[in-house]
Formats: sequence, C-alpha cells, structure tokens
Amino acid sequence: EFEELLNAPGQLTLLAPTDGAFSKLNPEVLNSLIEGSSCVDAMIRQHILPNTICSAAILGRRKTVNILQEYMVVERTEDETLKIGDARILEADLVGTNGVVQVVDTILMPNEAKTVGEVLESHNLTKFIELIREAEFMEELNAHKDITVFAPSNSAFDDFSEEQFNKLKKNKE
Repeated sequence: EFEELLNAPGQLTLLAPTDGAFSKLNPEVLNSLIEGSSCVDAMIRQHILPNTICSAAILGRRKTVNILQEYMVVERTEDETLKIGDARILEADLVGTNGVVQVVDTILMPNEAKTVGEVLESHNLTKFIELIREAEFMEELNAHKDITVFAPSNSAFDDFSEEQFNKLKKNKE
C-alpha cells in the first residue's frame, strides 16, 4: 500500500527519519515497530504529507496536514533551522518525480503509536498524571496493549480544594 502511494503520480512530501532518529526511540517502542505492531501504519502515515513542501516555501511558522489529517507545524526559525513538528530537517529537497523527501532527525510519533502516559502528557493532563504517578500506576497503565482511559481535564479538578486533592492523592486504591 505504501509503495503504491509513494510511487503514484501526484505531489507529496515524505519526511524520512535518519537511522539516528530511530536510535533515539525508547527500545520498547523500537522493538514494537520492528515486530510490526499495529501502530506502524499510523507512524508511517504521520511522515507523509499530501502536498509538496520545499524548503524555500518554509517561511516563518505555518501549519500543514499529513495524510492522517493531523496538523503539523512547519517552521523556519530565526537561525534558519528548518523544522516540522519536533524534528529538524537535516537534508532538504531531495526531489523525485512525484514529490520531495525531507530528511529529519526525529521520529514524529502519532498518538496511535504512543503509550497512554505519553498521550496524557501530550494533552497536558497534569493533575490526572499526578494522581496516576502517586498511585504508582503509570507503568502498569503503559503496559496495556489495548486500553481506553477516560481522563478528566485539569479543570475537572477545579472544584476540589487542595486538601481534597491531596487526600485523593494519598488514596492509592
């Protein structure tokens, strides 16, 4: 499927991580990708944009979308560094007949490829995370393969007094 997409006529941008980008991954995540976990498809799609973005077109900070229909920030910093999401573009504008390859230094992980704890952190659910860590439950939570978590927002805790919140933290059940 991906070979067809990458060889099809049209225009796209492929964000190609270096070997070094893969070596920065948590070993468990890397092994999961190598073993063909269900998140591989989403991880690959995170790195394909349905339009051509050449380095000369990156001025300031703009949004684009990948084929997962998720927004990504593309930016040229004041020191002329080119970035997309958290990744720096190391080698720009490797042009093909149907698009361009941008070599990046970091794997851009979609939520589908993150642990539940990483997703909670990426959504800044600090109070819920604090409770999970206090209960020493984060490792167990992240060990599950298929799990649904109904996570309260930080504002959901606004009705709690500091004393009530601390009491809740101490109750590890």
